[in-house]
Amino acid sequence: KTQPRISHPSKKIKMVAGVFAGLASIYLIFVALKLQTSNGILETIIKPLPIFYLALNTPKKKFKFLFWGLLLSAGGDIALVFERHPEAFLTGLGLFLCAHLCYIIAFLKRPNFSTPRLLGALLALGFFAGSIFIITPPADMVAAVYLYSFIISLMIASTILGTTHDTLLGVLGSIVFAISDFIIAITKFNLHISAHFWVMVTYYTAQLLLHQSKLTKP
Repeated sequence: KTQPRISHPSKKIKMVAGVFAGLASIYLIFVALKLQTSNGILETIIKPLPIFYLALNTPKKKFKFLFWGLLLSAGGDIALVFERHPEAFLTGLGLFLCAHLCYIIAFLKRPNFSTPRLLGALLALGFFAGSIFIITPPADMVAAVYLYSFIISLMIASTILGTTHDTLLGVLGSIVFAISDFIIAITKFNLHISAHFWVMVTYYTAQLLLHQSKLTKP
């Protein structure tokens, strides 16, 4: 009787996760202690550093869209350091939108259109529908914010439909990513408060899960 294959992370993948957690902790401590600088220069270095590290530890030829998704995400991190300026916020939004498109392509290489997965993908699109009724961006940002919500919903769907080395990690990563972005939107546009620490905790967790899902060998 054939036993189901179980994914096991290699020693290198575990090491990458450990170093990533250490780099992410540096920025999280920085945020928790409210050490942000007035010009944001230090943040532009330490905030995207964990994501750059994941990109450097992604085989570019085999996982090129994952690699470019991580690089675009790091660029978005830098832009959002200056998010108090609307242009910087929209630039960051655009970079992350492109990152999600890369992730969609990366995860949809060999799609599985079984009924349970299709139902799961449809539920993911419900995130977009829900965001329309909950998030209230200013008029000049409505189109960009709702387009972004739609794309991240497609990204969740792609991890559900796609067959990767560890599908569960991929799905969890995409959902946690959506949660991170939802926290940004609801606190920025509805509550007008900052929850940057929790945004970054969920964001770093999501990126690591997505990375590990593709590189973990069955």
